Amino acid sequence: MKEKKLEKFIKGKVEKDIARMFKTCQEASSDVKGIGEDIRAYHPQLWREGKWKDIYKDLKIETKVNVNIVRSGSIR
Repeated sequence: MKEKKLEKFIKGKVEKDIARMFKTCQEASSDVKGIGEDIRAYHPQLWREGKWKDIYKDLKIETKVNVNIVRSGSIR
């Protein structure tokens, strides 16, 4: 029971941190994950038109994390 509660807590924190990181990167026009590479490969018209930078800044990025505690205990 405590593991599930802890997994849920960690999941929420990590998702929030990643979402904040992406928001900061978008404000700085920095595509650290390389989403633009997929756009260039699969949607070249957006890339050629030069709209990708504008689209990236306003793109809604959702984060989903799976957390599974495998082992717990103390570390010596």
